Amino acid sequence: MANTVVANARGVEVILDGATDFDWTTDLSKLAPNGSRIKAIRWNPGAVNDEVTIRDGEGGPRIFKGGPALGEYDKEIEYYRGDERPEHGKVLSPFIDADECTSTSAYVYFEL
Repeated sequence: MANTVVANARGVEVILDGATDFDWTTDLSKLAPNGSRIKAIRWNPGAVNDEVTIRDGEGGPRIFKGGPALGEYDKEIEYYRGDERPEHGKVLSPFIDADECTSTSAYVYFEL
């Protein structure tokens, strides 16, 4: 299996398969190989006790930790602020290590 990635001008949705790492710099190499300004991260777990950790680059600092989820529709939202104005977001290169994720059907949405 593989993660499913859907990108447009407003955001990037990643449906996690639970076994494959997600790396912004390689999975979105044509769109934004050096990261993007991210305004928000929305995580929607697929089941009770799902967890996800998102780092800024492989082996980088943790920028988001969601879970354990209380249920399928439990949502976690964390906003990032840009240097000048809040609506600009923060430049990040998100990385999700499958070993730090306990979900096989959750999705993460990066608002650009």
